[in-house]
Amino acid sequence: MTFGNPDEFAIEAYHEPAQPGLVGFGRMAIHFSSTIIGKLSEEHCGLGGGAETFRALHSSLSTLWDASFAELSATEIFAIIDRALYIDVGQSDIAVRKDADRYARFDFLTNAGEQFDGFKTFIAAEPQGEVRIFFQDPDGVLGSARCSMAAFQSASCAFVAWYDAQCSVGSNVFQQSVQADGPASGGSAA
Repeated sequence: MTFGNPDEFAIEAYHEPAQPGLVGFGRMAIHFSSTIIGKLSEEHCGLGGGAETFRALHSSLSTLWDASFAELSATEIFAIIDRALYIDVGQSDIAVRKDADRYARFDFLTNAGEQFDGFKTFIAAEPQGEVRIFFQDPDGVLGSARCSMAAFQSASCAFVAWYDAQCSVGSNVFQQSVQADGPASGGSAA
């Protein structure tokens, strides 16, 4: 299933239960412009980490900006978040906690499942309403992309509703949102 428009922002996911009663596993990647983050060839990955990330972003996306990002390039923003969360430069324990408190909310799909192994991803939402995704691929290449907040939210809500249905979680805000928006903002079979 593909949720959203891959030319702007989409989540591609397939449910692959390994055995009866074992749900929430499959393949997953995100698409934006001509970039794909994740390994669709990696089978039976946990989809829950990604689903929970998108679920949490539903209510927090509009708060994902920091004054330290003003006037910086995508590479510079990536470096700030990466240093704060993943690079030991000899800072004190207090500084590590302070950085984590300030920047952890920008961590995106890093360590969210085997399909994202080797990728480091961060997310921010500019005050004017664009979502920015910053990433480093398994080869160490840095990149970034932008999409509208509406495109991100629509794809995210549709994916989480689909994931919940696959896992028989039941009704939630995402399913209600997809039903209210109708099939145009939902997903389409891939």
